[in-house]
Amino acid sequence: MKKRSVVICLIAFITINLIIPEILATSTTKGDLLTNFILRCQNSSGGFKNCPENAIPDMQSTFQAVYTLSVIGKLNSIGKKTVAVWINETQNIDGGFPNIENQSSTLESTYFAVKALLILGYTPCNNITEYINQCWNADYGFGNTPNSSSNLQSTYYALSTLRALGVDISVYKTEQWLIPLQNNISEDYYGAFSSDGKVYNILSTCFALMALNLTNNIAQINKTSAYNWVKSCQNTDPNQPTKYGSYSSTPTTQDYSVMNCYAALSSFVTLGLEIPLKTATKEWILKCQNLESGGFSTSTIKDSSTVASSYYAICALEIIGDLGFLSTEISTGLSYNLSIWIILLIIIVAIISIYIVKKYLL
Repeated sequence: MKKRSVVICLIAFITINLIIPEILATSTTKGDLLTNFILRCQNSSGGFKNCPENAIPDMQSTFQAVYTLSVIGKLNSIGKKTVAVWINETQNIDGGFPNIENQSSTLESTYFAVKALLILGYTPCNNITEYINQCWNADYGFGNTPNSSSNLQSTYYALSTLRALGVDISVYKTEQWLIPLQNNISEDYYGAFSSDGKVYNILSTCFALMALNLTNNIAQINKTSAYNWVKSCQNTDPNQPTKYGSYSSTPTTQDYSVMNCYAALSSFVTLGLEIPLKTATKEWILKCQNLESGGFSTSTIKDSSTVASSYYAICALEIIGDLGFLSTEISTGLSYNLSIWIILLIIIVAIISIYIVKKYLL
């Protein structure tokens, strides 16, 4: 009889430890995890940081956070006016915006500010166009700051921002600078683009293609060679599951990242050509989400989550046309309050078990 009581107590104890936590376990979706990660990156001032640990918000992270929340249908989870006020308060007297408040203006940050304001439903004002015009160079390209050399990234940002502000971008004749930047000679970089004729990568090629598309001159380049070069940056070996489907910055590098995936997919869409191994790319990107934090890492190595990586991942998945992962439910274990009650319950059962053992066996 004594042994039977002990066995019953042990069974009851094990049952409570194993079954009840499963019954009371909570669940959420991958979309909610991502949303919560981005919200944790918001500063009390209204701007966003690249990760929760950062101390100061910046314009790039703010745009990327706002855009990501908009795409996943969670823009109403933030105070739009608060964010817009922070953005407008950072604007400098020259009409441009800095990446960090009170710093010098850059074309890149101005693009981020204008785009974020428009997504939030606010109209950018003051002398923004005047600042952008100061970054326009004699070669018809744009530099990131006044009197700086033209580069592909800044040129795309300039044209996109001007277009968003309702400016006729044809007067800038930027295609005259862009078209000759395609490599039509080198075997290694044939079809790619470079700002200086030296550094070719998938991101600069993407910006060149998007800029040319804005000027309606995409047909003036060798689209086939551009497509083939971008395609050559993809890992097509299914025996390398941590890389398969992803893209590196060049065919000879191994820096696979969600940013490079975005650049490749955007290039294919801009060229109007087929996306190769679309499913493999999508699955690789999905593996980059950290379920502990909710955000995305730059690759499947799972380093720290950032707003930037989350932005590129969502942009890439949006291009693929598959954001279904957002509704995928996952278990998050017990909430804090439930965990406390379970611990107390286990302690009570343990005390009762000890009491019975002592009473009937000792």
